[in-house]
Amino acid sequence: MLLAEGAVDKVADTNLSAEDFYRESHGHIYRAILSLYAKSEPTDAIMVVDELGKTGTLEAAGGAERVHELAALVPAASNAAHYAKKVVDTASRRRAIRFAHDLTQKAYDGIPSEELWGWADAEVLSFHSTKSEKGSVYTGKQLAERYRYRMEHPEEFESTIPPPFYFLDGQIVNGQLHVLAGYQGTGKTGLLWQFAEAALEAGKRVAIWTLEMTPDQLTDRLVKAHGPETAMEMLERWDVEIVNDSVVTPESIRRRQRKGNYDLILIDHLHRFPIKNPAHVRIEIAEMVKKLTNVALEFNVPIILLCQLSRATLHDPFPRPTTAQLKETSQIETDAAVIWMVWRKFDGFQFEYEAEFITSKHRFGSPGWQRLKFDAPKVRFEIA
Repeated sequence: MLLAEGAVDKVADTNLSAEDFYRESHGHIYRAILSLYAKSEPTDAIMVVDELGKTGTLEAAGGAERVHELAALVPAASNAAHYAKKVVDTASRRRAIRFAHDLTQKAYDGIPSEELWGWADAEVLSFHSTKSEKGSVYTGKQLAERYRYRMEHPEEFESTIPPPFYFLDGQIVNGQLHVLAGYQGTGKTGLLWQFAEAALEAGKRVAIWTLEMTPDQLTDRLVKAHGPETAMEMLERWDVEIVNDSVVTPESIRRRQRKGNYDLILIDHLHRFPIKNPAHVRIEIAEMVKKLTNVALEFNVPIILLCQLSRATLHDPFPRPTTAQLKETSQIETDAAVIWMVWRKFDGFQFEYEAEFITSKHRFGSPGWQRLKFDAPKVRFEIA
C-alpha cells in the first residue's frame, strides 16, 4: 500500500482492519494509509509519516525510519490482497486460540456449567459475526441518540439531489438504489441523462457509467437536446465524470466512489454488466443488484440504475409494464427503494409520443404515475 495506490483498493476489499495486525505499530500505519486515501492524497512513506505525526502516533508506529524501512522490504505490491487475506486469517486463528484458552481456564476455575456455556455461546456468536456486520447493531439508547441528532440536524439527512420533474421531489433518497426501467427503444437512456442534468445544474458531482453508449454518443445526444454552443458550455461547467468501462463490476464502482466521492451515481445499464456464466445469469445479476445496493448504503449516495423490461406476448409485446417484467431478476424489486418505469404505447409500427412515468415502488412514499410527452428530435421527455 505504501508503494502503489492501487493496492489500497485491493486490500480494502478484503475487510482487513487495523485490529487484525499482530503488531500494533502496523495497525497505526494501516489507519494512516486509509485516512490519506479517503482524502484522495498519496499513500507513500513520506505522506504516511506526516499523517502519523499529525495524529500523534508516529512514535507508536516505530518512527519515520521504520515506515521507510517497511516500504523498502516489500517484494511486490501486486500481492497486496494475498498478504491482507493472510493477516485476516491469522488474526482469526489467534482469536480462536484465545477463546479456547479462556474456555479452558474458566472450566478449571469451577464456573457453573450453565454460566460457562452461556459465555461460550455468546463468544461463538460474536466470533462468527462478519466484519461487514461491525457497527450495524445498535442499542435502544443509541437509536434514541441518533433520532435526536437527526431532528437537530435535518439538513444532513435530507436528499439534496434535485429531480428532472417536480412530481419526483423527495424520491431521490441518499443511500438507496433507484431503478429506472423501460422497454428497449423507448428513450430511457435520454431520461437518465435528464436526471444527470438536473443534478449537475444544481452543482452536484455526478458519475455516469455508460455501457450502452459511447461517451461521444452521449455528447451528441446532449447537443441534440440543447444545441452545440449550450451543450459545450454545460459540459465545461459541470462536475461530471463519464466512465466507459466494458468490464465494470460493483467492486470497481465501489472503488471509484471511494476516490471520487460522487453525489449521484448513474448506471446505463444493468443488463450490460459482464456475465461470467450465461447459465447462471439470473444468479449473477441478482448478486450485482445486492452489491450495488450495498455501495449506495456504504457511501450514503443515491444510485440510479437503468434496466430493461422483458417483452410480453407477441399479441401485445409492449404492454403497460409491471415489476414482474423487470428482466431476469426479482432481486431488483426486493432491494430497490424506488422503481420507476417509463412507458410509451406501441401502435404496431412505432412507439407513440405520449408517455407515462410510473412510480411502481416507493419505499418512502406512494406509487403513482404522471403523463409525459416524448420529444423525439431532442430525445427528451417533458411534462404533458
